[in-house]
Amino acid sequence: MESELQTPEVQETTPSVEPAVAPVATSGSLVDSLRQSLADSLSFMGPTWEKAQAFFGEQRKTISSVVLISLAVVVLVLVFGMLGIINAIPFLPAVLEILGLWFAARYLVMADSRKAVVQEFSEFIGKITGQG
Repeated sequence: MESELQTPEVQETTPSVEPAVAPVATSGSLVDSLRQSLADSLSFMGPTWEKAQAFFGEQRKTISSVVLISLAVVVLVLVFGMLGIINAIPFLPAVLEILGLWFAARYLVMADSRKAVVQEFSEFIGKITGQG
């Protein structure tokens, strides 16, 4: 009974690549051929993966720059899309402009109120970053 549950041993040509095939309760020759074909098809991955890691290690700064620039472009497109939507709503751009003018006249014209706004903003940033 134990001999029926045992899987046959497989000789692999590449010891570095171990195929992840679940044992099948069918004939031994089918399992052997599947494992051998999987090992043969994955044998090229070892050198290719090492070359890819070396390439990305050498080009880390360039790849990071390209990714960050791409993300910045995506963010700009989204922001301009949102602004386009806001501008399409009737009267909302005019209301926002009036609010901006009111804020500038109230808080940014006089030096004392400007210093107070800068101080509050600095305290707020300090709370967010954990420095204050």
